[in-house]
Amino acid sequence: MADLDRPIVYSICNWGFKKPWLWAGKTGHLWRTTGDIIPKFNGASLPFFQTVVDIIDKQAELYPYAKPGAWNDPDMMEVGHGLTQSQNRAHFTMWCMMAAPLMAGNDIRSMIPDVIEVLTNKEVIAIDQDPLGKQGQRIWKKGGNEIWTKELKDGEKAICFFNRSKKEWTLTPDWTGYGIDESSQLRDLWKHEDVGTAGSVSSITIPLQDVVIYRVK
Repeated sequence: MADLDRPIVYSICNWGFKKPWLWAGKTGHLWRTTGDIIPKFNGASLPFFQTVVDIIDKQAELYPYAKPGAWNDPDMMEVGHGLTQSQNRAHFTMWCMMAAPLMAGNDIRSMIPDVIEVLTNKEVIAIDQDPLGKQGQRIWKKGGNEIWTKELKDGEKAICFFNRSKKEWTLTPDWTGYGIDESSQLRDLWKHEDVGTAGSVSSITIPLQDVVIYRVK
C-alpha cells in the first residue's frame, strides 16, 4: 500500500459480533460495539436494530478498552430524528460520557434551533473530547435511574444523573459516595452556570428521560 500524505481514521465494523474491543485497538481507531441504532429512545429492539438505551447498556461495561486513539463506537447519533428534546439531550450527553465518536445522523441542512442547541453544546462536547481519553462508568443504577462518572484531565470529573424512566426523579446526592469532595465546585453543563459547591447541592431533580450533568472542579 502506498504511503498517504494525509491522516486516516480507520473505523472497524463487525457490529460487535467478534468482540472488537479486545483486538481492534491494534488495527484501527474506533470499532462499532453493537448493531445499528434506530431513532427510538427505548422500548423493544429488533435483533440487529437497537434503541438508544439498549446501546448504552451494551456499551456500559466496555470502559476499560477506550483510550486516546482507540474508541468504542456505539454508532451515529439520532439527535434530531423524532426524539423529544429531553431525549435528544440525554442521548447526546450519554454519548459524550462514553467518550464516543460524535457523528451526527441527522440532516444538518435543516436543523431546528433545539437540535442545534444540543449538537453544539461546547461544554458537553468537551467532556467527550477530554484529552485523558477515559470512557465514563456507570457507578449506580436502580430501576430507570443511573449515575455515571467520567475522569477528566487535571483531576477534574464529570458526573451525570441519567433518568431513563418515564417519571421525574428527585434524589439527595451522596457526593462522598460518588468520590466527590463536598468542597468541589460544580458547573451545570446544560444550564451553563456554576451552582456552587457539591455540599451546597442537597437535592437534584432530573426530568423524565433526561439528564443533569455537572463538571466537577
